[in-house]
Amino acid sequence: MLIKSIFNIFVWCGISLALCLVGFIISYFYQGPIIARELFNSWIFYFDGILVGGVGYGLMWFIKNYGRNLLAQINDLIAISEEDMPKVFVYSRRMNSQLWKNVVGIPLTIVGGIIMWNCGYPLEGFAKYYLAIGSISIYYVGSYLLTFFIFSLMMFKSLEDSEKRIELTRNIVPLEFNNLNYFFVITSTVGVAGIYLGFRGTLTANFVLDPEGIITRKLLIFPVIHLNPWF
Repeated sequence: MLIKSIFNIFVWCGISLALCLVGFIISYFYQGPIIARELFNSWIFYFDGILVGGVGYGLMWFIKNYGRNLLAQINDLIAISEEDMPKVFVYSRRMNSQLWKNVVGIPLTIVGGIIMWNCGYPLEGFAKYYLAIGSISIYYVGSYLLTFFIFSLMMFKSLEDSEKRIELTRNIVPLEFNNLNYFFVITSTVGVAGIYLGFRGTLTANFVLDPEGIITRKLLIFPVIHLNPWF
């Protein structure tokens, strides 16, 4: 499981690099080598596009592939009462529902995109919009992960609040429970790493800080505003 999560991250790091090269080639022929070089530097070095995209999208696809099997594993290991089954089923369904991920993800992506756009993206023309789309898309990834973790916590909370004692369906080996533990340990650890990389990318991004952009940029770095008055 750990190897597959790392593999997903490396694959999406490669995809992010490939998208950067596509943007570089298009900008080179339509906007010139200077703009193309600035797009490449912004994507790779200032916005941390390789690491942020690799970790974010890699984790999202890892959860997408493994999260669907979570309820099946729980049902196989734990005897859930008829009274508690509806709640568990609803939370599990929402946890893996693309509809609920869109309900949460689309508004957050719009809000985050507006804030980042008002910070003032560098470059111009195609290169500017290409960089903006690539960086703003990470908000949808973050909201996807947020939705999954929230409904996962609610599902386990409903099990914890069950009035009936939870029992195992059969004699099991520790490895079966460890698979669930490993899943959440891996996803939460990689998620924290993704938050750090995204936050770091926000601090190093080469925004064009016009007067309005300075205010909106502070919304992105709010946790450190009082620690560093120079922002």
